[in-house]
Amino acid sequence: MKLSKLNPINKLTAALCAAGLLALGTANAQNDSEQKRDIYSLKGQHQFTLTGGTLIEDDYMDTQDVGSFEYSYWFSETAAFTIATGGITSDENHDHWGSYYDDDGDDGIGMLLVGMQLRPDFFNITDRVFFTLEGLVGPYIGVDEYWWEDEYDHHHHGWDEDTETQWGAYLGLNLNVAVTRRFLIGASVGYHFVDEFEYPLNGETDYNSPDFRLRFSFVL
Repeated sequence: MKLSKLNPINKLTAALCAAGLLALGTANAQNDSEQKRDIYSLKGQHQFTLTGGTLIEDDYMDTQDVGSFEYSYWFSETAAFTIATGGITSDENHDHWGSYYDDDGDDGIGMLLVGMQLRPDFFNITDRVFFTLEGLVGPYIGVDEYWWEDEYDHHHHGWDEDTETQWGAYLGLNLNVAVTRRFLIGASVGYHFVDEFEYPLNGETDYNSPDFRLRFSFVL
């Protein structure tokens, strides 16, 4: 299959695999130069990161809360395996068609993503300030909680919940500042590439959107 026929999610997955091979091939060559510069090293370290911020929907510029907990293992100076779990939350109300309507129901999307972080040598701004490029893929699980009531029999009602899963990917650029050897702070800007949901969540089916987050990391 030609690369041009692949959808964006498959393209990102293929790019992550290629980037991993490239990082492994160049790790030894970059180790010597990094040791000479005495930069902040993450090789062989376990990084635990908490993120939180805002997602901006492309169509209407609405904002929603987004956050995640990430674990990364840096198997070289330039690359890490990363797994992230998190979500996009919303408590706005919207109507359902027919005999259903929403009354203070919570909508949200859960994420379970895996991928890599890359830190090429030119991403090191100073000894303790550096960027990483993060690429992740996995399922986005939408949850729509609503109150329903039969339009002809108002005694027939109750809470219900719909779930739907779509595949997606996340690509982000992270700024990291090593405050101490074990603690880092930073910020990130990224974009979610998600297959369109069949049913609306908070009135939306398209969650291809950018986000902006703060990052707090602990390193072991």
